[in-house]
Amino acid sequence: MPMPPAVGAWLVEQLALTSALGADLRRLARSTSATERATLEQVRRAVTADRAALRSLARHLGVGPDWTARSQALVGSWMSARTADLLPLLHTLPGLDRLPLTARVLDPRLRTALDLEAVAADLHRRAGVWRGLAALGADSPRPGLAPLLGPAGSLARRAEEQAHVVEGLVRRRLGELAEDSTDEDEPA
Repeated sequence: MPMPPAVGAWLVEQLALTSALGADLRRLARSTSATERATLEQVRRAVTADRAALRSLARHLGVGPDWTARSQALVGSWMSARTADLLPLLHTLPGLDRLPLTARVLDPRLRTALDLEAVAADLHRRAGVWRGLAALGADSPRPGLAPLLGPAGSLARRAEEQAHVVEGLVRRRLGELAEDSTDEDEPA
């Protein structure tokens, strides 16, 4: 039962974004502490399972993979990570040190907190995608669509739980940064 082209394109885009989210989680897991690494790897495995469910759903709906969209999302994710890594080097270029965007180099711990926050936002978006698919299944007059999209509600709840786990890591990271700044403010 093929889907309308617009819904198929939307599903392909969601597959690409989920692949990029998995790549971001893998990259972040490599640059964090052991406890954060274990938590992020657990979330990454759950996101990978969700991607497999989304791929299976797309296959059942007659939507094939669009490697162009998927590769664009992965390249975009990789480029944003590399740009963040290169930003501290920009202030060494003549003349660029006067630009407000490159005047201040971010603390790597703050950069990680910002990256974790972006991942949490992506996970909230994933929950919205699953809720949208659940609503599509409930409201669709197409026969056989509701059973296919039945698990979407539980997948939405799971994505929200994943987002809350990552938000906990963000709060912990920001708490550490706040403690460090109060330690620097206290006289010796």
